[in-house]
Amino acid sequence: RYGLRPMPDRWMDAWAGRLKTMLPKGRPLSSGPAIFRRLRTFIGRLRRAGVTVIPSTDAAGWNPFSAPGATLHRELAILKGCGYTNRELLAMATSGAAKALHREWEFGSIAPGRSADLLLLRANPLDDLANLRRIETIFLRGRPYDPARLRP
Repeated sequence: RYGLRPMPDRWMDAWAGRLKTMLPKGRPLSSGPAIFRRLRTFIGRLRRAGVTVIPSTDAAGWNPFSAPGATLHRELAILKGCGYTNRELLAMATSGAAKALHREWEFGSIAPGRSADLLLLRANPLDDLANLRRIETIFLRGRPYDPARLRP
């Protein structure tokens, strides 16, 4: 659902092994929903306090079944449930991420001299974050590509 296919077999194997160590008896923890609610409450408090939060679910080597890039969509949906607007979320994932990495001079916004990796979408993600998946063209290093041709 969040871009797990196609993933290299070695990643799937590593994730399956890590998941066994994280889930006792192969089942989610019964305390999981309560922990998730507490995390959402905490993130909402961070937002209200003006703390910088950056979406970053691409730790594929460690987080089981966290596919680089693809799970960002799920994380943005979770953060939206914490009270962020679509505009705030898009800024967090682009210019906010660049600023947090002290690389805003290089990427995170569209300007002359910046890395030119961007998406041209068919619909406005400010209206609905699901529109981030409605990709018309992908620009990598300033060159346009049809998204269908980039998939294996």
